[in-house]
Amino acid sequence: MQHPKDTSTPIRYSNNIRYCIKRQGYTIQEVANEIGLARRTLTKYISGELPTPRTYLQKIAYTIGCDIEELLQSTPSNADTQPVAITNTSTPVDQTQSIITFTDEQKKLLQSIFNLDGNVLTQKQGDSSTNLSRRAFLEVFLAAIGLPLALSYDQQASNELEYNTSFISDDLIVLFENTMMTYWELYHTGGAGRIAQQLEKCIQEITRLAKLTQGTVWHRRILVLLTTAYQLQSCAARDMMNYAQANMAHQRAFHVAQELEDAELMASALARQGVTLIQQERPKEAIIYLSGALDLVETQHVPFLKGHTLQALAEAHAKAQQPEESWSRIGQAELYLVGKEQSKERSDEKSLIRGVTVASISAQKGVNAVLLHDYHQAISLIDDSLKTYDPALIRGRARLIAQKAEAYYGLGMVDACTTNALSALSLAHSAGSSKTEDRIRTLYTKLAQSHNGKEQGVTQLKEALSI
Repeated sequence: MQHPKDTSTPIRYSNNIRYCIKRQGYTIQEVANEIGLARRTLTKYISGELPTPRTYLQKIAYTIGCDIEELLQSTPSNADTQPVAITNTSTPVDQTQSIITFTDEQKKLLQSIFNLDGNVLTQKQGDSSTNLSRRAFLEVFLAAIGLPLALSYDQQASNELEYNTSFISDDLIVLFENTMMTYWELYHTGGAGRIAQQLEKCIQEITRLAKLTQGTVWHRRILVLLTTAYQLQSCAARDMMNYAQANMAHQRAFHVAQELEDAELMASALARQGVTLIQQERPKEAIIYLSGALDLVETQHVPFLKGHTLQALAEAHAKAQQPEESWSRIGQAELYLVGKEQSKERSDEKSLIRGVTVASISAQKGVNAVLLHDYHQAISLIDDSLKTYDPALIRGRARLIAQKAEAYYGLGMVDACTTNALSALSLAHSAGSSKTEDRIRTLYTKLAQSHNGKEQGVTQLKEALSI
């Protein structure tokens, strides 16, 4: 369906808004709060009493995570009960054949994680609520760990579960907790692009569980999952330079952590917001958020979170051209260095922050030196860090090599600059790091506008960027 050409004209139609809001697991009040409308006004839009401006349609679609075209469709007369199939985007195959493609090791993995009876993968509609819920989430989890499975899932079954809490169990909560850990690992090693779509589905399921588990022993665990999921969503959006979504996810993460009255999770939300502000070139605001995060956990034993926050503070001060404060903060971060033995016995932190290592400290010093224009020292520090930097952390390596390219540019060494820029670009592309790609694009612009703009390395960089 094509958008109307006049986007300023309000649209009046038999709309699909209420159905989409309910299907995505939100309430009208929650959506009204997010888009800055009174609940009464949104209700009038939904009922058709008032025409809906397209600007608000766009806000609603963005908030609940659906396409605006879905809101523009007419609601079927039986929309509350009509099933919506969630299908695999790959070529449809018979379910039994898909299961046979699993190796014995993969089957064991599924059995251990899901604690499932083998029949769950092949049961039909009308099964128990427990198996319906597990099968509904199975698609999302398998996508995360890279196992193919063509399962159709009837949305009607999901809607039925909204009024039935008998399927909730410790096994189900553990399933979500394990999956969230998998998503974080995929983010660190494979980048934002690998998790963004699956994570949105996961958050919808966790949000629904949070509502269903109110007043139960599971509610707090679900809220912890929800705030960490929002924090991961904010990190992924930040990497893809979708700062509006990143900031919204930060706010949601913080509000859930507030509901939990959990200082650590509030602090981690603030710290990740601070990192986002650094990437937006807003270092002074970042310092406020990061300092606030440290204040929240001043008396708590959370070395991973404190070390990570201090490293980010050091970078924010460097970006604000405050060298003394920057080196002071990185010195404090070194107090939280985590060795191999310590990392095996990490403190019981819920915020899923990675620990401070010798490589990360050296890398951060190198980044800070680039920002403070000490280019020779920056190159030496970054080279030292890359010797021991975890090769699986592709996104981080891409950023470091890009910073090294910037240092060589500062020294006027064009060949070394473009060689490192090309290497960083390749890694950034594989990790889906739009921010690093944008950094290299900015570096290319500087090179192209300099007297070295016609050199072969600059031309190669232009071709790699497809400019």
